[in-house]
Amino acid sequence: MPGVQIVCDSTADLEPEFRDAHGIRVVRLKVIFGEQVLEDGVSVLPDELYRRMRAGEKARTSQPTPAEFEAAYRSVPVGTAIVCTTISADLSGTFASAEQARAAVPDREITVVDTRTAAVGHNAVV
Repeated sequence: MPGVQIVCDSTADLEPEFRDAHGIRVVRLKVIFGEQVLEDGVSVLPDELYRRMRAGEKARTSQPTPAEFEAAYRSVPVGTAIVCTTISADLSGTFASAEQARAAVPDREITVVDTRTAAVGHNAVV
């Protein structure tokens, strides 16, 4: 039986050990400081993000593109159902990107879930 693959965005703040143990695919938001674009959880970790913000730097985020979600969906073996969880649609356009990507892969069983939360709440849903 092929099973189910979880895909989530990086706002779930998964511990790497948990993510790896369960094979969860993560689609990352971007964190932007001025002209510097960093990948959430890769080129900027939470400690550095919060340190920079406390020091007065203004950060903004950018949602993943539909193409990034589509690539994550296509990386899942054919026949495996996909459940994708995202940060609240009220906080970000990430859910819309995940939905657009779902529509681009009509031959796959993909359910996109708006967790209606972020961070700890999103983590709990995953």
